This record gives sequence, structure tokens and C-alpha cells, in this order.
Amino acid sequence: MKQAVDTTRAQELLAKAWDNAFTDPEGCRDWASQALEVSAGTEEAATAFWLLALTDWQLDKLDPVSTHLRLARQLFVQLESARGQALCAELDAAVALRNGDAIRASLIHRALDTAMDPGTKPLDRFLARWQRGVFARLLGQHDKALDHYRAATESAEASRNPGALAIAHAHLGGLLLEHGRIEPALAHTEAAWSLAKHSGAGTWSLTTAAQLIVIRHAQNRPSDVLDLAQYISEQGSAHARGALAKLAVPLALAYWVGGDVDRAEAWLENGSGTQATQGDNGIFWAWVSTRCLLARQEISLARDLAERTVAARQAKALPYHLAQLLQAAADACTAAGDAAAAQRHRDAAAALFPDFGHPSSIARQAAGTATKAFTAA
Repeated sequence: MKQAVDTTRAQELLAKAWDNAFTDPEGCRDWASQALEVSAGTEEAATAFWLLALTDWQLDKLDPVSTHLRLARQLFVQLESARGQALCAELDAAVALRNGDAIRASLIHRALDTAMDPGTKPLDRFLARWQRGVFARLLGQHDKALDHYRAATESAEASRNPGALAIAHAHLGGLLLEHGRIEPALAHTEAAWSLAKHSGAGTWSLTTAAQLIVIRHAQNRPSDVLDLAQYISEQGSAHARGALAKLAVPLALAYWVGGDVDRAEAWLENGSGTQATQGDNGIFWAWVSTRCLLARQEISLARDLAERTVAARQAKALPYHLAQLLQAAADACTAAGDAAAAQRHRDAAAALFPDFGHPSSIARQAAGTATKAFTAA
């Protein structure tokens, strides 16, 4: 038997769903589902359907997204809710981007960005700027992505939603890291990690801890690297199967730093062929793999892997991991007795980051040249 519409109760439940939207997707689903039971045909029901779609998208359950999004849009159209329809379009673009349909995502973004403001709220703007940043980064427009991530951070702060703020700081820190701007990357990533841990955003607490592994390695802080790996291993057991596979390469880096090459290579194998080694992460995977091969004195294999990866991906690679890969290639060439090739690789790495060669050199470079420019981030 259907429950009667109880708008006050539905709004209370939706407030809890919004609070959990970016920290605990499963919790958000529960609150939104309960709201749906007491809000049939109302704007609250439309919002509940949209939150269910958001949850599906965050959990990579893309099949039910379309159903929940269609039901949300139907109600928002009937109720003439411009904000609701804009939210549906925003999530539709996010799904398209996740599915690799960049053209559809671009067209939706353009339509939204040229339309009149439908009465967006801070969390709406956070989602919009977060996704614009993701898209700009995908296109290689890193300055534009940085601007979007900064704006997403401001909107998340205005929303007072800790999960959204954790996500915004994590993306901003990640982009700064990819360009070797270690000090500001550390500040944003530590902020994201703290927010994620204290708000219960388990997935993001693991993701930001993995990001901190790379940063602490760049700062030559091996004990911190190993502590972070232990945190991920302990906390990851409580998450969905496969959650740690996405963090395979940072974990491999941590165990290589600790001298446990067997365990490092096991993680590299665990992440091979997954999202953990796609795109720019492939450069990351290659340089950690090269380091493991060098540790085993597999000089020829190490050189071949590093140089083949540089040749195939150098043009589109982001600076930080490319510089690490070039340095690994240089060390492999040195071990092989080819000093000229080693110097070429070191020169290429130095062109990205002067004096590259010591794990902390990127941190020195970043502190000297980039901190001032990005402190405002």
C-alpha cells in the first residue's frame, strides 16, 4: 500500500541524502529511497530520483543511471523546474563523459553554460565545475582545468558539504602533482584526506592517501610512504572488491620504496590492464615497473620498457610522471653502459624539471618556481 505524501518528511530525508551524496553514496541511496516512498509525483520525488542516479554514477553502475535520470527528468519537466532539468543535463553529461562520449558531453556543457542561471545552488555549481575540470583535463587544457577545480573548491566550501570539498581538493591537488607542483599539491591533498577521513568518504580517503604516496616519494619521505600504504591496505579491506586494484601503482611504488620488490611487482600485475594503467597512469606504471626491473638487475628489460613507453607516449604525457620515467630510462642506460643515451634522457627530464635526479629535486623545483603562483589555489 502506498504511503501518503509527506512533504516535510521527504525534505528531511532528502537533506540527509544530500549530506551523504559525496561521502557515502550507499547511504545517500538509502535516504533518497526512503524519501521516494513519501513523495510520489512531487519535486521531492524528482530530486530523490536524481540523487539515485547520482549514486549510480558515482558507483559506476551506469545501467540504472539512465532509468533514474529519465524518471527525474520527467517529473522536473512536468513541474517546470528549471534547476531540476539543469541538474539532469549536468549528470547526463557526466555519464556521457564516463562512457567516453566527449562530443555529447561537450554539447551538453555548452548548452548549460550559455543558458540563463536556473537558480543553481552551491552543490550544483560544485558538480558543474568539477566535471568541467575533468573534461578540460581530458582535452589537455590544464590551465583551464585548474581554474575549474579552483571554482569547484570555492563552491564546495560555500555548500559546507565535506564530501564535495574533499573531492574538489583531491582533484586540484592531483592536477598540481601531475605538473610537479609538490608543495601546493601536498596542501590540497592533505586537506582532501583529512576531510574524507572525518566525513566518512571512504573511497576518497583511499584515493587521497594514494596520491600522498606519490607526493611523499617526491619529497624523499620513505617512512611516510610506507605508513600510507599500510593505511590503504588496512582500510581498503572494508571496501568493495577491486577498490584497491585502482590504487595498484601507488601501492607498488610504496613497496618498491620499502625494498619489497616482490610485493611491488604483485601490485603492478594486479593493476595491469585496469583503469590503474590507462592514460597518464600508464606512464606511472611504466616508471615504477622499470624501477622494479632495475632492482632485479633486469637491465635490458628495464631499458626496453622505459624507452618504448617514452617513445609511444611522450607527446601527450604529463610532466611529473614523464620526468620520473625519463630518469628511470637514464638509470637503465647507465647500467647498460650507454652513457650518451643516459645523458639524453637526463637532459629531457631536466627540461621538464631542472636538476631532476634526486627524489626531492622536484619538491625543490616546485617550491622555488610554482608555490607562489598556486598558493591561491
